[in-house]
Amino acid sequence: MTNKLIYLMQLGSLAFIWIFVGTICYWVFQLLAVAWRLHDVPQASLAISLLAISVFIIIASTLTYVFV
Repeated sequence: MTNKLIYLMQLGSLAFIWIFVGTICYWVFQLLAVAWRLHDVPQASLAISLLAISVFIIIASTLTYVFV
């Protein structure tokens, strides 16, 4: 019973991590769309968003690797 509970908690953690990363990616894409509509500086917006998205995906992938 304990092993199954631990497995379910790990699975829940993995699901939460990827939902969190997906939400952040969606939010960043929405910010890029707003910046595009407001004619903001595209280079700065793209550079910051690409860096942020890649960092979150790398962290989530690392945590997934650790759990698996």
